[in-house]
Amino acid sequence: MNIFFNNIYKDYEGKAVFSGIKGKINSGDRLGIIGANGIGKSTLAKILVGEEHFEKGELSYSPLNLRVMYLYPEVDEEGSVKSHLDSFLKTDISKLDLEEVLSKLNCNGDMLNYDMSKLSGGEKTKVMLLKAYLSSCDIMILDEPTNHLDIETTDFLQKVLQDRTFVVISHDRYFLDKVCNKIWYMNKGVINEYCGNYSKFVELKEIEDRENQKEYSKQQRKIEELEEMIEDRKEWYAKAHKDAGQNDFQRAKAKKHVSVMRNKEKQLERLRENKVEKPEKQLSPCFNIINKSVMNLKLPRYILQAKGLTKEFSERKIFGNISFEILKGDKVGLIGVNGSGKTTLLKMIIGEDKNYSGKITINPSIKIAYLSQNLDTLKFEETILENVLCNDITEREARLFLSTLLFKGDDVFKKIKDLSMGEKVRVAFCNLILSGGNMLIMDEPTNYLDMPSREKMEQVLKEFKGAVIFVSHDRYFINNVATRIFHLKEGKILSYNCGYEEYLQKINSVNKDQNKENELMRLNLELAFISGKLGEMGISEEEKDDFNNKFIEVYKQIAQLSR
Repeated sequence: MNIFFNNIYKDYEGKAVFSGIKGKINSGDRLGIIGANGIGKSTLAKILVGEEHFEKGELSYSPLNLRVMYLYPEVDEEGSVKSHLDSFLKTDISKLDLEEVLSKLNCNGDMLNYDMSKLSGGEKTKVMLLKAYLSSCDIMILDEPTNHLDIETTDFLQKVLQDRTFVVISHDRYFLDKVCNKIWYMNKGVINEYCGNYSKFVELKEIEDRENQKEYSKQQRKIEELEEMIEDRKEWYAKAHKDAGQNDFQRAKAKKHVSVMRNKEKQLERLRENKVEKPEKQLSPCFNIINKSVMNLKLPRYILQAKGLTKEFSERKIFGNISFEILKGDKVGLIGVNGSGKTTLLKMIIGEDKNYSGKITINPSIKIAYLSQNLDTLKFEETILENVLCNDITEREARLFLSTLLFKGDDVFKKIKDLSMGEKVRVAFCNLILSGGNMLIMDEPTNYLDMPSREKMEQVLKEFKGAVIFVSHDRYFINNVATRIFHLKEGKILSYNCGYEEYLQKINSVNKDQNKENELMRLNLELAFISGKLGEMGISEEEKDDFNNKFIEVYKQIAQLSR
């Protein structure tokens, strides 16, 4: 069972998207496709399922009746969710028991009656997950399946994909780590395949980049050497030919040098034809520019204190009587299911939402800079450069920092209104860093960003010496940036003075201890029941033997768990 494609050529409005790409998807592949935005990942997915034509090349399924399904969240149609699922799956889903899966997606049964055209981004993604859960296709292709999902729902998707053959387009690196056994990296119209998950890809790519750098440097030295030799031969020949006059011996000697020069020129031509691409230079994130607002500022230990915060919407309590502190240098990842109050808490901290009880105290030396999901700090009629020039930042500093966030050369003169959403997020982030804030508050900063952009953002935040509070569902990003975790859960806030991986270990340990405690309680109740049965009058010898054996077995289990 496989999909095979070879020498696929695809044009879009006269521009080549692909010019001869090839690949194969086999049964058992759990394949992640990665690459910069606009590189053609979704176009390839649509070609593989027959939704997009291509100009030239070969695409085949084995067997011919292979069932391939393409799932993406941005479905634009009217009618109920149920009718959409009925049509998609060609069956009446009312006959299926969906209660458990809807619960795992944090949805109620009423969602099936919602109008598809009025769904939010997160709700559309959950409809896509329902399709994935209910489908029985051979190969599934999912396009950005974790967009708008909270961590708990993403964990459910990981379970759905277990033991399936699938292709997933995603910028969620943590998710790719958990589900993939192969990575396709798309770059400049070429697919490079790497075995393993995303972290393995990073490891292999770094080795490959180092080897490419060595090969490039070696080739450049050889090119320079040949160029010098050819130039020397030309100068020597010109002088020797002139000095030789009518001397046949000297003229013949000069011609030999011409022959050597021609051979060197052919070598040089071959090297240039097989030229190793110059590796892209990775710019440092400009420590002095990033920390201009905090380098000479002595911050207090406690920069924010919150006591007894309670927030309600109508009659629903979002959280009640929560307290926490932010210390200088903290980088706090705020996590929790959708609707737990993460964005609400951020707006309370920045003073946008004052309708709550309790108290938030922010040290007077703190200047807050806020990055919202709607990017409302951007001036759409101005250029990128005009947007980020502020405070005492010079144009040179602004352009240098913009280049580290992948805006190079004349890119800085583009108007905001002409940018993609990912580019707008990068500009807003740059504006945030250069604004002079010493406490950064960010709501879903990695939305719309491709992997290179996310990695650049991480580098900058690691270098930043002020405090950071951010909401994100990107677990790889959280793991790389956060030094503390605040978990909003069931109206309370749980604080962990550690990064994301250590936080996971702690909650898994707590869950394990809780499960152990519950199991001990169950076994002790069972032991008490068996003891009661053994004490009953009129019990037969056969029954007594059975209960004695059960007693010993349960007692051993208790002893094992109690160690």
